[in-house]
Amino acid sequence: LRICKGHSKYVRSAAFSPDGKIVASCSWDKTIRLWDVESGDELMKFDECANLILDVNFSPNGENLVSGSSGNMIHLWDVHSGKIVQTLAGHSHEVWSVQYASNGEMIVSSSYDKTICIWHAKSVKKLKELKGHSNTIINTSADGTILIWDLASEKIFKILDVSSGSVIDAKYFPDGKTIVSCSDNIIQLWNVQSGNEIQQLEGYTSNASSVDVSPDGSTIVVCFTDSTLGIWG
Repeated sequence: LRICKGHSKYVRSAAFSPDGKIVASCSWDKTIRLWDVESGDELMKFDECANLILDVNFSPNGENLVSGSSGNMIHLWDVHSGKIVQTLAGHSHEVWSVQYASNGEMIVSSSYDKTICIWHAKSVKKLKELKGHSNTIINTSADGTILIWDLASEKIFKILDVSSGSVIDAKYFPDGKTIVSCSDNIIQLWNVQSGNEIQQLEGYTSNASSVDVSPDGSTIVVCFTDSTLGIWG
């Protein structure tokens, strides 16, 4: 377990780069930071956003970051300059989750306005809006469930009952067979097919706020409410 320190406030989310060598994190201190996975050292700080940054993810080619904010906006960032290059507007409340599609052509966002939106990454136009609580999207909930949506049918494919408080975040492993989730002070691995818990991670004392899995499935990064990140591998 490696601990990364640098943010001054609550760390909301973290994500691996496509090559698995860098982690991007975002915080209520209104910054995005890049970290070296091997050493845990901070590499770069992005500080152009005026609002709390609630989620961040890399583009598949590693050249851009997408972030969601408390200002209801989605920002696209240039990884090398640390500057905002595009802004997507369309949600009416905070944007809690953002992610690129695997081909890099679309962006998926979810918001406190109870919608999931799909955007064209280049034109930044909204393509579709799903209302309700990959070809699938994971949607976490305060009622202790994880919803898996099928994009083709726009219907819920499966519901995982975590039953350990509010589910803060959940991510697929690359093989699509396992999901890692965090629910306050519990980090769990789940079998997607059976819905059964596989394992709980140990070695931390603070509540978790976000999780991500490296592209090769060998490493997990978790954000904690004490402004630190933990890396398991």
